[in-house]
Amino acid sequence: MPLITIALIALLISIEIIYRVYKVGKIENTMTIINAVSVAWFLFLTVAVRCFTRVSKLVCPSLIALVFYYITWIEYDTVNVTIFYKTVIGITMQFFLLVIFNEAWLLTSMTYAPFVCYFMYKSGHDMLDEAAGTGELVGRCIFLCVIFAIVAYQMEKLNKQSFLGREASQQVFFKWLKIFDTFPEGLMLVRGNDIVYANESLSKLLELHEYVHEDDHFKADLH
Repeated sequence: MPLITIALIALLISIEIIYRVYKVGKIENTMTIINAVSVAWFLFLTVAVRCFTRVSKLVCPSLIALVFYYITWIEYDTVNVTIFYKTVIGITMQFFLLVIFNEAWLLTSMTYAPFVCYFMYKSGHDMLDEAAGTGELVGRCIFLCVIFAIVAYQMEKLNKQSFLGREASQQVFFKWLKIFDTFPEGLMLVRGNDIVYANESLSKLLELHEYVHEDDHFKADLH
């Protein structure tokens, strides 16, 4: 979150300097206001996530909305080649955001749907000089939204499975250490020249008085 906010602040400052100081082109006050609101929103999310972790689910939908804002309104051009170029950029950015930030597939898909439908309508109107048939446009929009929702769902599922898999591996590891602690045979785990774990039987069998199992921080994690 802090990196996203810092990047947005750098983007806002760069745009203001390029367009207002160096007079490279014209910039509308609306764009400045929306950029400032975006920075304020992500600053709020950065602070709120520390108190309420569920707020992080708003990060991906917010970024998707911001990307569509730039592609559809700011950097949009009616030239056919430019529309194709922006479409490729938009697709790449959306799936990049899904992979990195997606935590709530339904909320993300609900944010994506109206933006992509409007972009489809606008680009079709500008490329064909007339609006495409309503039925055809609706069918294409539904197809895009369904595909996006499936990918978003699968990405969230895989991310959660990966996280739970790591948690399960740690639980299994500590469970086996508890079992080893009940063995009458002496057991120890050695890493390099250090004993990272030894059960109580080992110290009794070898009379390792220097090893105090109560002070073993690895053993403390088991309780």
